[in-house]
Amino acid sequence: MWNNRGKFNSKNFVGDIRLHIESAEDFTQLEEFYQKLKMINNLEIIFYIWSKTTGFAILVSLKDNIPLVDILGQMKMVAGAYRKTKKDIIVKLNMNYSEMISSIQKTLKKGILLA
Repeated sequence: MWNNRGKFNSKNFVGDIRLHIESAEDFTQLEEFYQKLKMINNLEIIFYIWSKTTGFAILVSLKDNIPLVDILGQMKMVAGAYRKTKKDIIVKLNMNYSEMISSIQKTLKKGILLA
């Protein structure tokens, strides 16, 4: 199901789930997301990892069936979340306004330099 904040799916999850974080702007934003995750009932963070090829991922363990994608989708900092596989969820984080303006300006400068 899609809504104005991205792609969501109301299926319940239980057990170990990998959250693949897309479009994180910096480690401050990741830390804020990590802190929000810690507040979800029946969710335990097992570990998190970053690599050049796969990006940032967080392994969580869910003690009970919960609609994790829907819960993530209700976070203001999440632009979208969807189930990729039975044990994988893709999470796209929002850019804050100043980061968005900076990103647009960098893109425009690159376009002007390439023209």
